[in-house]
Amino acid sequence: MDTLYSNLFKPRYISHFFLLLFLASSYLHTHVRSCIEEERSALLSFKQDLKDPSGRLSSWVSLDCCQWEGISYTNHTGQVAKLNLRNPYPYLIYEYDDLMNEDLAWDQLAYKQSCLGGKINPSLLSLKYLNYLDLSYNDFDGIHIPKFFGELKSLSWLFNLTSLRELDLSVNYFRGPFPGKLASLKSLEYLDLSNLGLEGQFSKVIGNLCKLKMLSLRGNHFPGEGIEEFLRCLSNCPNNTIVESLDFSYCSLEGQLPASLGMLTTLQHINLEVNHFWGSIPKSIGNLSSLKTMDLSNNHMNGSISESLGKPSELVKLDLRENPWKDILTEAHLINLTRLKYLSIYSDDMENPMSLIFNMAYDWVPHFKLHTIEIVNCPIGPGFGLWLQSQTELSSVTLRNTSISDSIPEEWFLKISSQLQYLDLSYNQIFGKLPFHLKFPHISDINLGHNQFDGPLPLWTTSASSFDLGNNLFSGPIPSNFNQEMPTLRKLVLSGNRLNGTLPPSICNIEYLKLVSLSNNQLCGQVPQEWSLCSGLEVIDVAHNNLSGNILSSLGNQTSLQVLKVNNNNFGGEIPFSLQHCTSLKILHLGGNKFIGKLPFWIGSNVSTLQLLSLQSNLLSGHLPHQFCNLPYLHVLDLGHNKFSGTIPKCLKNMTSLAQADAEKYFPDDIIYYDYGSYARTTITSKGKELEYGDVKLIQWETSLIFRQTILKVKSLNKWAVSFN
Repeated sequence: MDTLYSNLFKPRYISHFFLLLFLASSYLHTHVRSCIEEERSALLSFKQDLKDPSGRLSSWVSLDCCQWEGISYTNHTGQVAKLNLRNPYPYLIYEYDDLMNEDLAWDQLAYKQSCLGGKINPSLLSLKYLNYLDLSYNDFDGIHIPKFFGELKSLSWLFNLTSLRELDLSVNYFRGPFPGKLASLKSLEYLDLSNLGLEGQFSKVIGNLCKLKMLSLRGNHFPGEGIEEFLRCLSNCPNNTIVESLDFSYCSLEGQLPASLGMLTTLQHINLEVNHFWGSIPKSIGNLSSLKTMDLSNNHMNGSISESLGKPSELVKLDLRENPWKDILTEAHLINLTRLKYLSIYSDDMENPMSLIFNMAYDWVPHFKLHTIEIVNCPIGPGFGLWLQSQTELSSVTLRNTSISDSIPEEWFLKISSQLQYLDLSYNQIFGKLPFHLKFPHISDINLGHNQFDGPLPLWTTSASSFDLGNNLFSGPIPSNFNQEMPTLRKLVLSGNRLNGTLPPSICNIEYLKLVSLSNNQLCGQVPQEWSLCSGLEVIDVAHNNLSGNILSSLGNQTSLQVLKVNNNNFGGEIPFSLQHCTSLKILHLGGNKFIGKLPFWIGSNVSTLQLLSLQSNLLSGHLPHQFCNLPYLHVLDLGHNKFSGTIPKCLKNMTSLAQADAEKYFPDDIIYYDYGSYARTTITSKGKELEYGDVKLIQWETSLIFRQTILKVKSLNKWAVSFN
C-alpha cells in the first residue's frame, strides 16, 4: 500500500491523474450541455416563423442549442429552462423636456430593425422545463393574445407550460381582449404584460394567480374597472400576502382605493399613476409595512391623505402630484418616514386646484433626508422652516408658488450646491441676497424668477442649460464673464429687474445659447458688434430698456431667429435690410423707437412666417406694401402712430387670420390684438392705452408650434386707416 501511494505521487502518475480527471469532467460537461434533439427542432420551428431583420438569431444554426443566443439550460438535465429574446436595443419614451434636448438621440429605425416579429409557433410546448419566457420590446403587431394563447389548452405552447414562472411580453402591441386562459399558468411569479394594447377585464383572471409576486399591466385599457375585484379574488388565495410589486399605471382604472389594499402586507411597490381614481387614501395603507414606493400621481384624488400613510417606515418614494387633494398635512403624516428620499405633491390643474396646505412647525426637523422634493401651488410658507433647511442631500428642488415669504440661509445653498441637479424656487416672495460665488457642477436648470431677491447678480459656476432670475430686484451691471462661468447655457432670462450698464459682448460667446431675455431693465448703450457672432439664437428680447443707436445689420446673420423684440427703446435709423435673411421670424416687435424710412418690402416676400408684426410709434412713412398680403399666418399687425400715407391694399381683407368674429364684443370700436405666444410679454396700443398681454411661450408639442392667441376683429377695412396713423 505504501508503494501504491508513493507511485501515485510521482510526477508522471500525477499528470496521468489530472488527464483522466480532465477527460471525465469534459465528458460530464458535454453530456449535460448536449442539446436535446426534440427541443432543438422545436426552437428551429419557432425561429422559422419569426421575422429577424437584424439577425439576432443568427447563432441558431449549430448542433448545440445551449450555445444559441437567448437560451439557458438546466444544470442537471441540459433542457431549456430560459428563453430570453427581449429586444436589446434601448426603448425610450421621451418626456416633453427630452424632446427639446438635442443631445438625446434615439434611433427609432435602429430599434425597429432590432425587433423580432412574425408569428409565434406553438412548438415551444416541447420545452417542458421552460420556466422563463421574455419576448418583450419586440413587434408582434397584429397578433391577438387570445388567439396566440387560446390554442394552448389543446397542444398549445403556453398554457401547458405549467412550470413557467416568469413571463414578459411587454411592449409588443399584441392588442385585443385580455386573455382569460392566462389563469392556467398557476406557477407564474413574474408577469409583465405592459403596453400591449389589451382591453377588457383582468381582475378575475389575474386574481387567481396565487403565486404572483410581480405584476405589471401598465399602458393597457381597462375603462370602468377598479382594483377592488382583483383584491377580492386575491384574498381567496391560500397565501395572499406574497405580492411584492403592482403596476396598474396608465390603465384607465376608476373608483376609490379600497380598504382591502391594506391586506397586501408584503407589498413593496405600487404604481397607480394616470388613472381615474378618486376619494381619499384609506387608513389601511398603514398596514403596508414593507412599502417602499407609492405613486398615485395624475388621478382625481379629491379627498384627504390619511395620517396612516406615515406608518410604512420603509417608504422611499411618495408621489402624489397632479391630484386635487383637500387636506392639511402636518408632521404626523411624515414623522415615521425615516427612509423617505422622494416627495412630490403638486397640481397644475387650474380648473380643479388642490386645496392642500403644509402646516409644519417651523422648528420641526424630520429624520428623513430627501433627494427630490416637488411641491407646487401648495402653501408651505410663509417661513422657510427647519424641515426644509435640514434637507441638505437634495439633488432636485421644486418649490414653486408655495407662498414662501422669507430669506433662505446662505448655508443651505452651500450644502446642496455640490450635488444639486435642478433648482426651482420661482413664484414666491423670497427676499434677500444670494451667495455671489457658488459652484453647481451638476445642475441643469436654475429658476429663481418671480421673487424679491436683490443685490448684484450672482456669478455662479454651473453646467446649467437654463438660468432664470427674471422679475426680481437685482441691480447693477450684468457680469462681463457670464460666458466663462456658464458656458453651456441655452436660455438666459434676466428680464424684469433693475439692471443697468451696457449689454455684455461676451454673452454671444456662449456657444449653444438659444434665448436671451433682458427686457424691462435699465440697460443703455448700443447692441455690441460681437452679438453678430451669435449663430444659433432663436429669441432676442431687449425690450423696455434705454438702448440706442442702430440695430446691427449683422443680426440678419441669425437665420434661426424666431423672435426679435427691441420695442420701447431709443433705436433709430432704417429697419435693417439684412433681416430679410431671418426667414424663420415669427415675432418682430420694433415698436416704440425712432425708426425712419419706408416699410421694407421683404416683409411678406422673403419673410412670410410672421405671426406678430408691431412697428407702432416710430417715424416710418410711405405706403403699405402689397407684400404684406403674403403673410398667411399673421395675427397681429400694429402700425399705429407713424406717418404712413396712400391707400390700403384691398387684399388685406382676405387675410382671415387677422379677424375673428367673437372678439368684437370685447373691443367693438378698435382693432384688437393677440395675446401671442413668445418668451416675453407683448405690449400693444389700443385706444391710446398701452395693453400688456401675458406670458408668451413658444410651445412645441410633437413637431408643431402652437401659440396661445386672443385676437380682435376689424369691423370694416376702413377702420385700418384710423389705426395706422
